[in-house]
Amino acid sequence: AGVVVLSATIASDGRVVDVVVESSASPLLTRAAVEAVARWRYRPATVSGHPVAVILRVTLTFRLV
Repeated sequence: AGVVVLSATIASDGRVVDVVVESSASPLLTRAAVEAVARWRYRPATVSGHPVAVILRVTLTFRLV
């Protein structure tokens, strides 16, 4: 089990364009977290109706079952 905290830059089209690791319990978890978040797609944030890029903090918790 462990936690990985990432900062992800979400482009104005909803794609994840950059992922930065803030903290991680294990290098194996880091790789899995970065690969997963890089595949995610978001509905773009908007300001006054126009899509904008944002930075999002993502916390992933891994558990062994």
